[in-house]
Amino acid sequence: MLNFILNIFYFTLGFLIPLSLDIVNYLDDKKMIKVSLLLITLFISGLFLFLNGPNIIFFGLFLSSGWKLLNFSLDYFI
Repeated sequence: MLNFILNIFYFTLGFLIPLSLDIVNYLDDKKMIKVSLLLITLFISGLFLFLNGPNIIFFGLFLSSGWKLLNFSLDYFI
């Protein structure tokens, strides 16, 4: 049971790291910095997933940074 709760916590932690980019206010004017940070986060988490296998924290990072990048690109181009 404790392992299940810790897995949920780690997965949520992986989601909160890319989503915390919205908290930083000075990135609102510099959209290229935000996109580059999201791409770097997506690349690093995907690389760690490829090298280390199924790691819960990097899986959350990979999912949330890709989701955040998709939302940002839709808001930017629409």
